[in-house]
Amino acid sequence: MIKSFSVHKYYLILICLIAVAGSLLTYLMKPSDIEIAHIYLKDKRYEEAEQKYIGLWESGNHNSFVVQPLANIYVAKGEISAAVDLMESYTAENPKDYLALQQLGAYYQSDYKSNEYLSNLEARYHLKPDQEKARELARIYNFYSQLKDQKNILEDIVKAYPDATNQDYHDLAYLYAKEGGSVTFFL
Repeated sequence: MIKSFSVHKYYLILICLIAVAGSLLTYLMKPSDIEIAHIYLKDKRYEEAEQKYIGLWESGNHNSFVVQPLANIYVAKGEISAAVDLMESYTAENPKDYLALQQLGAYYQSDYKSNEYLSNLEARYHLKPDQEKARELARIYNFYSQLKDQKNILEDIVKAYPDATNQDYHDLAYLYAKEGGSVTFFL
């Protein structure tokens, strides 16, 4: 009789351990608020997803997994200004997040904020310089008659990129000539 009691005791302990492990696994497998928000978004339950993302943002969770989808929801609802405000807050905290800056630039264009777009483009150019952004800056500087800035960016283009176009050289020569400077730089 004593042996059977101790065997039952071990079975009881084993059952309790399995129950505790099961409870622990259930708790660990519970989806996080971000995962729930993503599920709502994928299920096209936009209002519920928006509320979850707003709650996450307000609780201090300011990462891109919260900001990007929430901004996209705002844009889908036609609330471009809300998306701009959100992305401005995020990029102020994360000024080197190139993709966020790129998204913010697109929102500035959609919201007709040309001065903000120019500042955004300059920030993106300084993070990842390339000819396309440089030429766009040169065009915008020309449009706003910021000739010194246009000259500087064109100088960057002709110095940094061996495949600079004839138009780049022409525009830069024109700016030098307009200043009364020498254009022998190009010869």
